[in-house]
Amino acid sequence: MITKSGLTQQQSIERLHAAFRDDAPSRSTVFEWFAEFRRGRCSLDDEAPSGRPVATTTEKHVAAVRSMVEDDVRVTVAQLEVAIGISSGSIRTILHN
Repeated sequence: MITKSGLTQQQSIERLHAAFRDDAPSRSTVFEWFAEFRRGRCSLDDEAPSGRPVATTTEKHVAAVRSMVEDDVRVTVAQLEVAIGISSGSIRTILHN
């Protein structure tokens, strides 16, 4: 296969090695890139992960929120967010549940 720039896989590998030497991507990586382009991919940027985001309402976070609220019932969501390091949405979920 030839790239938009007119280079073959081997020519692309040679140019990458000339430009980046030991830091150049491996031969197999370049072949994988070409295969991705043949399948219609247009970029080498990482794609957004699929599925649900990682949960931040762990038992550790729940315990931290509980402790802070028990110490000061007037603590704000913003204060909890800063102190615990999770989003206000996660704080609200913990408080609601």
